[in-house]
Amino acid sequence: MPRVLLSLIVLFLLSVPALAYPNPLTCTRNFYVATTGTDNSTCGASGSPCATPMGADAATSIGGTGAPLTGGDCVNVAAGTYNAAGVQFNTSGTSNQANGYITYLGAPNHASKIVSNVTSGFGGFMLNFVNNYVAFVGFEIDGHNIQGFSGTYNPNTSYTYNAYGSIMYPRGPTHHHMWLNNIVHGTGGTTIGSVSQDYELIAGNEIYDFSGNNGCSTSGISLYENTAIPNFTPSLPWDTQTYHFQILDNIVHDGGLLPNLDGECGNQRTDGNGIIIDDFQDAQNPPHVPYPYNVLVAGNVVWDIGGRGIEEQSSTNIFVANNTVYKTCMDSTVANCAGLEILGNNDAGTTGNWINNISIRPTGESSGTYAMRIDGGASAATHITNNLTYDLISGGNSLGVFSTGNDSGVAATIVANNKMGTNPTLTNLASHDFHPLAGSPVLGTGIALPSGVLPGPVTQTVDGFTQPSPPNIGTYILAGSGGTTVPMSVNSGGPAASPFVADTDFTAGSTIQNGTGTTDLSGCTGKCAPNAVYQTERYSPSAGASFSYMFPGLTVGTNYLVRLHFSEDWAADEVVGGRLEDVSINGVNVLSSFDIYHTAGNVAHKAVVQDFTKTPDSSGNMTVAFVAHAGSPDQYAKVDGIEILSAAAPTLQTLTLSSNTMHTCAAQGTLIGNISSTTAGSTVTIGTQSTANALQVAQVGGVWQLQVGSGALCGAHTYTLSLAETLTGATGSPKTTSGLSVTETCP
Repeated sequence: MPRVLLSLIVLFLLSVPALAYPNPLTCTRNFYVATTGTDNSTCGASGSPCATPMGADAATSIGGTGAPLTGGDCVNVAAGTYNAAGVQFNTSGTSNQANGYITYLGAPNHASKIVSNVTSGFGGFMLNFVNNYVAFVGFEIDGHNIQGFSGTYNPNTSYTYNAYGSIMYPRGPTHHHMWLNNIVHGTGGTTIGSVSQDYELIAGNEIYDFSGNNGCSTSGISLYENTAIPNFTPSLPWDTQTYHFQILDNIVHDGGLLPNLDGECGNQRTDGNGIIIDDFQDAQNPPHVPYPYNVLVAGNVVWDIGGRGIEEQSSTNIFVANNTVYKTCMDSTVANCAGLEILGNNDAGTTGNWINNISIRPTGESSGTYAMRIDGGASAATHITNNLTYDLISGGNSLGVFSTGNDSGVAATIVANNKMGTNPTLTNLASHDFHPLAGSPVLGTGIALPSGVLPGPVTQTVDGFTQPSPPNIGTYILAGSGGTTVPMSVNSGGPAASPFVADTDFTAGSTIQNGTGTTDLSGCTGKCAPNAVYQTERYSPSAGASFSYMFPGLTVGTNYLVRLHFSEDWAADEVVGGRLEDVSINGVNVLSSFDIYHTAGNVAHKAVVQDFTKTPDSSGNMTVAFVAHAGSPDQYAKVDGIEILSAAAPTLQTLTLSSNTMHTCAAQGTLIGNISSTTAGSTVTIGTQSTANALQVAQVGGVWQLQVGSGALCGAHTYTLSLAETLTGATGSPKTTSGLSVTETCP
């Protein structure tokens, strides 16, 4: 039966890990935007939405309230496509606290798209922000390859050669912006950046296909010559903390490559970087006032970049931690290039540090490139600690040190204080799976991360986990290998709900928010997920189709507890037999004709938990697949949550029968009795029986049953049998229970 809440449904294919930076902002009032709305001075109420986010910004009496947007207001933007090019946002929030921002919220699964409607001849920014205390959360922003430069380049009158792109703040003393969990792509120049700003949080975004039309190439995330807010005295906790700029948990890839040079930067591309912190010493332009505060760049992943992965140039007070960088410097016109690069008279920060980063130089990269490069700033060496570099070409450390006045001494210090030339043994570089394998030298060998960072967190990784203590090196976490940290708890179809992470590791399926808001947790004491987990689900992408989850990198031969969470919330299935589904783990059926509603005691909106002890396959994977049972009225299987937990080896018990009598001449498949004391996930078979095929076993609704077989005899008979139970990894497996009997009686 087709699902109809289309605005909440999306089909995902596993590619990039879920973006899961937690939104710290709250809504005091809610206003609305929809493609069916109208932009006017009073738009924004639920019954009369604005037509565009820009219309909400411009409304002088938002929602008919008599005043424009202000701090604590949330603008909920419905799914749909909104065109924008060269537009400007002017209305500001009030303060740097949870209820002080104007927050623009995209629909679930990035279904709210802001798209440039100009593909050529456009030489400006797609979105201009001249306001303060504003946040964009959960959008897809498509620059549609807007031009990074248009017209005659004149460096004396234009600074925009290094700034054009989807999101960029023009010069000016604006401040306090948050860009969280957006997907930004298709830009002529920079995607997310700041110029002469203060207080920016850029976190949880995926950024790709950038710097496509800009002759200098620009960068994916660019902070350039930022300045402190004039005459501002910080007092709120989010203002008085150490780090005014935070670039956290972003995924930046496939950008900074241009088809040709246009002379704009002297026939040499200067940038094309994944992330750059540029000239915070204010050396390039007057008034030459260095930025006095701190910058944190942590937990980002960068790959397939024309220029450098992460670059710090002519800047101080920069803290760069737990980033993973691979396959940079792909543009041969970018001179003196490295995955991690510290340039100029900048120090790696006399008050900053570079720690716990991974940089890998790939095969095929041109000569003169490095995994890490230092050019100037000799004292930087003592602030570069516990990073890992590796050269896939030579197996060496891939370190370049220049213009320090003591190049060999600086290089020796860096080599001594870091894991240089060490293979991090990650899962699969070619497919960009940077999870470390079991035994990797990055596991638990990191230096402690900064504490007290607000609004936080900093200890979260790009795939939504919390770093152990001590932390790993790099950003992808695991406790075992290849991507699955145990305990691993996934909110199927929904966002993070601690300790459950946002939906991840799935193949196919659609999602929906289908709960009523409150789920009965009385039947799963000690095993229940948070209530929020039962409000969303992943279900079959079409009638009769399957979907699955694959958790990689587990330890082969080790027992894990696979815990499945369900709640029946679809009105048509709130009847016995309405939805029947089959569930398999690594190809072995563990639930057959499973009826969530019936298992819950014929109650809807009640949590049902099913546990199975299983070992991974020979590759260390645990694959859980869902499909509707043949003949089920509802041909859409579902699940609300999945957990992979540590499990001690179970001990198989002696099996018993709930009943051992049967009526004569009963039909094959008639229930005799349930088989009790079985262990979750095990397989039960008949070992021996006195009359061939008189009895059979089957699993129904997750319960093993003894049934009448095809060879049962009519009349008064007694059948003897033994049952065998098998579970890989279990103590005493296989276990045989003998001496059982069944009596066939006449009515």
